Amino acid sequence: RHYQETLGVLFADVDGFKRVNDTLVHHAGDDLLKQISERIRSVLRQQDYLAQPGELDPGMNVVSRIGGDEFVVLLNQMHYAVEASKVAQRIIDAIAVPFRVAGQEVYVGVSIGIALYPGDAEGAEELLQRADMAMFHAKAAGKNNFQFYSAQMNAVAVNSLSLEASLHKAMERDELFMVYQPKVD
Repeated sequence: RHYQETLGVLFADVDGFKRVNDTLVHHAGDDLLKQISERIRSVLRQQDYLAQPGELDPGMNVVSRIGGDEFVVLLNQMHYAVEASKVAQRIIDAIAVPFRVAGQEVYVGVSIGIALYPGDAEGAEELLQRADMAMFHAKAAGKNNFQFYSAQMNAVAVNSLSLEASLHKAMERDELFMVYQPKVD
């Protein structure tokens, strides 16, 4: 806000990581995550780096693993939203190249959600949540792609949550019943 600049948040989730982690030796998943982080780092701009605690500088872009097989990339000093899509596509392309893990050739993909400040959210937590929501839409759209956050995604999520709560209440009140319709040949 201070610099009046656009900030992009890319929330990336590795497609197919669980299969690799469950199939290969114990350290294979960790090795794969390290290789993925290096590939992500390799396609970012020159000032991008992997964040270490206490090293955050407002002028730098950051990529960090936030847990499991999820990574977040912060893109500072953006002028156009298309910059975020170009970075996302470079990440997807870099991850598409096979990895060598535990003596095996391994293929994984990555689904990326993108949220932009100030258009999509005002606060950091809300921005991250919206990028995460967009990532789930990328997975639903077939994985190994990116999606920008839209307000419609939030409406769909709220509607889905409301429907789920209504169904639970209907079950508690015994308001659901089965009806069979015979088909005659």
